[in-house]
Amino acid sequence: MDFTDRKLGILLNTLSEEEWAAARWFLDAPAHKNRKAMLRCFDHLRDSHRQSEPADKQALFTATFPEKTEYDDDLPLRRLMSEMSGYLENFLAWRQLKRDQNSVAQLVLDALRQRNAEDLFHKKARAHLVEFQQSPPVDAADFQALAELHRQLYFHSAASNYQANHASLFQAIRNLEISFALRLLCYRVEVLARQSVLADDKDSAFCFESGLEEACRKLAPECAAIDLFVKLLALFSGEKNEDAFQSAWEAYLRQNASQYSFEQAMAHKILLQHAIAQSNAGGLNDHFNVLNIYKIGLERKLLEAPETALSVVSYLNISFAAALAEEFDWAANFEKNYKDRLPEKLRQSTLNLCQACLLFYYSRKKGTGAADFDRALDLLQDVSHEHELFELCVRTLQMRIFYEHPRVQPGRFLLNFAKNFERHLQTNRHFSVAFKTRYVLFS
Repeated sequence: MDFTDRKLGILLNTLSEEEWAAARWFLDAPAHKNRKAMLRCFDHLRDSHRQSEPADKQALFTATFPEKTEYDDDLPLRRLMSEMSGYLENFLAWRQLKRDQNSVAQLVLDALRQRNAEDLFHKKARAHLVEFQQSPPVDAADFQALAELHRQLYFHSAASNYQANHASLFQAIRNLEISFALRLLCYRVEVLARQSVLADDKDSAFCFESGLEEACRKLAPECAAIDLFVKLLALFSGEKNEDAFQSAWEAYLRQNASQYSFEQAMAHKILLQHAIAQSNAGGLNDHFNVLNIYKIGLERKLLEAPETALSVVSYLNISFAAALAEEFDWAANFEKNYKDRLPEKLRQSTLNLCQACLLFYYSRKKGTGAADFDRALDLLQDVSHEHELFELCVRTLQMRIFYEHPRVQPGRFLLNFAKNFERHLQTNRHFSVAFKTRYVLFS
């Protein structure tokens, strides 16, 4: 029985090995109905997942309901799986909530206030304020949480407390202003970044009042994140500006690396996208910029998926960036240190593709000749096409090698090869027009 199109199957396929164990512990809670049968069903599905095989419907039924001697109706199994889907959604929400301590604290305070537990409410709220003083807010969510905390504590105060709490109201308003300005700048930069990629998009007009933008800019001295996004805006002035990039890059490096934030991750993405666009136009210095941004992303764990895994796309991009920047020793160390973080099924093909790329650029720089080109072509032959990017990368790299190989006469052979590749891109419905154009131009 293949669950890939069912809600339960989709949820289970998103779980890491550690999350499978945590989900089982969650399902074993006494509050859950039918938990013994549910755990038997869950364990059978987990075994099938580990073996990369679809679960057999009758075997799953027998494992779930061992007391039933005949398999005559799958309604109980379907009901049980529907219940499990709901519990798994609660599990994912619980996991997400554990990562967001601001939301947890806010929910606790709301509950205490609703139950008129005023003494405990004030004790908890002030303790949370002390935490903010020790670790100042870094992103829009933090500023908004701090503003909400001030609102709960100091708005609608008793008349006797008006004067004592008056100054705190202004602090709450200022935190809300910073949160609003940061989110607004974030959206503005995202739209500009997309417009730079989707040049033909006619529906992406964005109204940003000059007065509103100026008001946001005035808050930059009070918030390092706003200062960063103001500098990111300058990257989209229409012309290549090394000073603007350097200014934004330095502002990004000043961000607290130990405190992850949505804005920090987004700024990394914008800087990387901008640097790649410049790198595609050529220039070794631009290739170095791309590689340096990737290095910081690795250092701050901005590129890692759950379980400290690294996606195939990120791994390929980093390895290719190192090859373009001619950082061959760094690339070799990266592949050695991070290869175990790749999905096992795609690991060898990814390594073959990266090593072929390094051989090509190393041979071009050092002039080692046909031997390295031949080794690169052999490695490309062993790259499977299980990932959507593999075939595109293999074909573009093969064409580059054929063009520069001393024993290959380009002529009609290479022209036909390029035409077939272009035809393949045009008929592929999974990639955007901008993406296809980039590959047709070999950038």
